Amino acid sequence: MSNWRAEPLEDGDGPWLAGRGSKLIINETWVGCFGEIDPSVAMKYELRVPINGAEIDVTALVNLLEDPV
Repeated sequence: MSNWRAEPLEDGDGPWLAGRGSKLIINETWVGCFGEIDPSVAMKYELRVPINGAEIDVTALVNLLEDPV
């Protein structure tokens, strides 16, 4: 799969720390986003260290994969 890219998310778009989140686009389809969780969000769940996460639409990802057979 060669037609993919990661683009910066707008500040405040999701739980991501400003400037530390990206959206994943494959074949011009939004598949998910990933980045560093904002400390204010992490503290609500008692996570005391920097943490990264991702949200992936598995159905969209599977639909974009080529059949290997």
